[in-house]
Amino acid sequence: MGVKVKRIFKLLKSKEVILFFIIFNVYLLTPRFLATADGYPNRILPISIIKDQDFYLDEFVAELKPEQISYSVRLVNGHYVSSYPPGVALLAVPLYFIPVLTNALNSPVAITTMARIAAGILAALSAVFVYKILKRFIFGRWPLIITILYAFGTCQWAINSQDLWKHTGTQFLLTAAIYLLFSEKISKNKIMILGFVVASLITVKQLNIVFIGLISLYVFIQYRKYFWQYVLGAVTPALFFVLYNIHYLGTFSDIGYGEGIYNPLAVTSNTNPGNVLGAFFGQFISPARGMLFFSPVLVFAFIGMGLVFKKKNIFPTDLLLFLRLAIPLIVVYAFLVSRWITWWGGSVYGYRMVIDLLPFIILFFIPVIYSRFWQSKNIKGIFFVLLAFSVFVQFSGVIAWDESWYYQNNLNNNLDSKIFWSFADNPVFHYAKKFL
Repeated sequence: MGVKVKRIFKLLKSKEVILFFIIFNVYLLTPRFLATADGYPNRILPISIIKDQDFYLDEFVAELKPEQISYSVRLVNGHYVSSYPPGVALLAVPLYFIPVLTNALNSPVAITTMARIAAGILAALSAVFVYKILKRFIFGRWPLIITILYAFGTCQWAINSQDLWKHTGTQFLLTAAIYLLFSEKISKNKIMILGFVVASLITVKQLNIVFIGLISLYVFIQYRKYFWQYVLGAVTPALFFVLYNIHYLGTFSDIGYGEGIYNPLAVTSNTNPGNVLGAFFGQFISPARGMLFFSPVLVFAFIGMGLVFKKKNIFPTDLLLFLRLAIPLIVVYAFLVSRWITWWGGSVYGYRMVIDLLPFIILFFIPVIYSRFWQSKNIKGIFFVLLAFSVFVQFSGVIAWDESWYYQNNLNNNLDSKIFWSFADNPVFHYAKKFL
């Protein structure tokens, strides 16, 4: 018994546990709940799963008037179900279990508070996975600094930690998968667990199939002898995916968006009718939605993308292969989301549509830290200035964000994307002024 107690105390004093609690508590410090219609089903679905052992939302929606029912819920075969896949809700079930059984979630405020706690836990765990991945490849203070960047200098803070978005679950699973992929001792069991985690991505969001393809290709190249174990691990989530779709949505191919998964390039009523190329670049450099405008410190990661193609690289070859494969993935993913009619992601703060690329993008700091130009004090000085500004931008969003910028520009009815390129009127300056 004494040995077990010592192990528990040792675990509680570990850097990873301390880091988790610090990040989690910062995520919960802000007094407001940044409620979203997209997150509504995931906030209540764990309650239905625990109490009724099903995925119906009838008891929550039936008493509402038709105009009060969110677009994130729809009626299928006489029952209300989530318009989105249920994977995030399933991740939250263990966290909801005791509050549901003790009837603590008996009001809308209690439910939203629980959702925020669950989102904070998943987001903080994702940051811990990033820390452990970085420790595998870089040393000294840099794993911690880059983890702080990921946790507070990106929309991981302003979006993922605030509600049970699909992105919250996606980044939790992606960082867990990458951690398993680069753990020191690869075994059949780890590869099987990896297959389970990676396949679970499809139960969270349709477009995650792009990530599944990349990681599966990497496993096939690097660990071909274990590939069948990887496939075996993927069977359970894949089977759940099929059975859920058939039973709750009445079709195999619909995973909650009302769109098939087989032809993501098809033109539909939701296809961007304007400049897809402009939308693509807008995901990264637009003043209103650009990743590099809300998190300018990530410019170093984009520099890292060029460094992985140098003839001489001193960091591990397995990581080098993964990073080289990740670059076309980033391009393809950003292109696909840019084809959506509201490529800017609705009334949100930041780069929601490409936020799920962060677990890959953050890895490109590794070649930067290995590079010669990183030795310059001036370069590091610029890095810390951009890091501080990125954290401030995210903090401003968490503290001051509302839908005022969105509605003052009539973006609910106006699909003119020119406003997203305005340096004079953009969300960063709008909410920074509101905060200050």
